[in-house]
Amino acid sequence: MRSTGIRRVAVSGGVFMNVKANKEILALDEVDELFVFPSCGDETNAIGACYLEYARLCGVDSVPSIGTFLLGPSWSGAAVDAALTRAAVSA
Repeated sequence: MRSTGIRRVAVSGGVFMNVKANKEILALDEVDELFVFPSCGDETNAIGACYLEYARLCGVDSVPSIGTFLLGPSWSGAAVDAALTRAAVSA
């Protein structure tokens, strides 16, 4: 970071699932932002490489957000409350 001047950092892999280590990285004066990819498997490096190549081929400095990694349906707060109420009544 000191040699490149890059202050926005993205990391991936199992070692970066350590919240305390990430907190220490973010506390460095050289770091403005820290993005931890939300998966600790080996696929994170491949996804990052694909995004980097996409940016290179398109001639852009950044790529679109990956979005959420949550799977399955989404539920509103009201739907969750209703399900909990039904479960409590039937218990």
